[in-house]
Amino acid sequence: MAVDEDAAVAAAIAASLEESGGRGGGGGGSGRPDPPRPPNAGPTEVGDVPAALPPRRHRHRGGPSNGAAPTAVPLPDGSGRWLARRVVSANNSCLFASVGLLTRGTRDVAADLRGVVADAVLADPATYNEAVLEKPPPAYAAWVRLPKSWGGAIELSVLAAWAGVELAAGDIATQRVDVYGTGRGFSKRAWLVYDGLHYDAVCVTAPSASAPAAGTKWTQGAGEEGDERAVSVGSATAAAAAAAFATLLEGFHAARAFTDTARFTLRCGVCGAGVEGEKEAVVHAKQTGHANFQEY
Repeated sequence: MAVDEDAAVAAAIAASLEESGGRGGGGGGSGRPDPPRPPNAGPTEVGDVPAALPPRRHRHRGGPSNGAAPTAVPLPDGSGRWLARRVVSANNSCLFASVGLLTRGTRDVAADLRGVVADAVLADPATYNEAVLEKPPPAYAAWVRLPKSWGGAIELSVLAAWAGVELAAGDIATQRVDVYGTGRGFSKRAWLVYDGLHYDAVCVTAPSASAPAAGTKWTQGAGEEGDERAVSVGSATAAAAAAAFATLLEGFHAARAFTDTARFTLRCGVCGAGVEGEKEAVVHAKQTGHANFQEY
């Protein structure tokens, strides 16, 4: 069966999980092909070699998972600033919206950023070849422009180069941080968080921003207009933000605010059959036409 058809079925399954609120705890790892790394093992530097990037199956969508998870932590520098998760819509364009917020100060640039990726792929077919993209570059360029196509590692690599900003993406399930765009002399670094289904931006708040009281949830949007969305590489702020990001990932992980799409257990909302992981769900959906699942 074609990869595009599998991706379409997986998207329908993800949509049914979002509608049912069926996201949250996962178990074990993230289902990524990279070997798991210990918590706080430090960032992995990812430059501009797409052959080293995870395969396309890791382009997921969804929404933030668990309300018990922290959404902001203080920077450990005594500045009164916080590192806060800035939520974007779960509309298949979460990666693009997050990068848009971090690099352009707006979430409403998904179509433009999809075009950036498409143009980059077409301009450099030697780098972005069929083996890397899992389809011919023209087909990939057309695919990534579609509003329902998911963004992932290839898009992060392209957009880091386009924006001239290192993009550090933290995976809640593994607490691994991959940094895209390193080794190119970029002066700024920005952060994103990934919960197995969804990307959000992470920003340093202004000192005047309202801080969450102990035991309460960060108010999304509080002080957002004063956010420092990308910080100077090698600066004291960057070091404090990196430490806070590790703490934030630990808090998300401890609250099980991630979905392990390789191992989560699902029940078909149509026939009641139980399946484990996205691959089994896709097989069931293609065999039966049922694409309504709930996590349990």
